[in-house]
Amino acid sequence: MKPNGGFVKFITDEIRQAVGAEKDGFRASVLNAKHSVAKIKELMQNTGGLQIVAAIYDTESGKVEFDIKTPAYSEMNKPG
Repeated sequence: MKPNGGFVKFITDEIRQAVGAEKDGFRASVLNAKHSVAKIKELMQNTGGLQIVAAIYDTESGKVEFDIKTPAYSEMNKPG
């Protein structure tokens, strides 16, 4: 089933919804990853013990941060 406007528009609309007005690239990536995980969990009623987590791939270092526990992410999610 092809979404109205095509697949690319569907994907970019989802990213736009996740990111909102965020201008910082890292923060936008984190927001998009968290949004994607939430959407997947929403669609999957029974994961059978499968754990779904967000991850960010750093193209410069080649490292993957699972559960996005970087200092910048922690700072971003501080209460208050």
